[in-house]
Amino acid sequence: MGLLILPNLVWTVTCVSNNLRYASYTDEEFEARQVPSTAAELYTKPFRLVGSWVSAHSDPSVTIATRWKELNFWTEGRKLVQIGPGMSVELVENLLRDYKVRFLVLRVGQGGLRELEFQMIQSRRFTYTPVHRVGLLEVVEKHKPYAIGLSVDGKEETHNKLRGNP
Repeated sequence: MGLLILPNLVWTVTCVSNNLRYASYTDEEFEARQVPSTAAELYTKPFRLVGSWVSAHSDPSVTIATRWKELNFWTEGRKLVQIGPGMSVELVENLLRDYKVRFLVLRVGQGGLRELEFQMIQSRRFTYTPVHRVGLLEVVEKHKPYAIGLSVDGKEETHNKLRGNP
């Protein structure tokens, strides 16, 4: 009977030791780490570091959009909206608007393309600025177009009027 438990015991000990090692990593160690292409996707996403950065750089009422619910463990009670790369541009824009999302946490793939890259490029309602990156996770801040120098209709005159200039 004891031999039947052995594989489970070995797996449990290995899993716990890997998680303890993972929990002690710093930002610098994640940046320096070379991730082999055969590595599981989960180990390339430092949720703890991203969640603590968002918590340190935002107030508790901020809403975050991501596809990973487990990020909620490190965001100190901030609301999460689950979004995914298969969603339409309109659906993503409506979710971001309706839930007043400020930050998106996205995975950066091979070649530098982020999840939701297509939806962010096609968006006419919002603009996006990368603000923090650790490992393969990037925090992107969502803005209304005129908030960073653009206008809704793309004309500089509208932007100047919004800023109070003639």
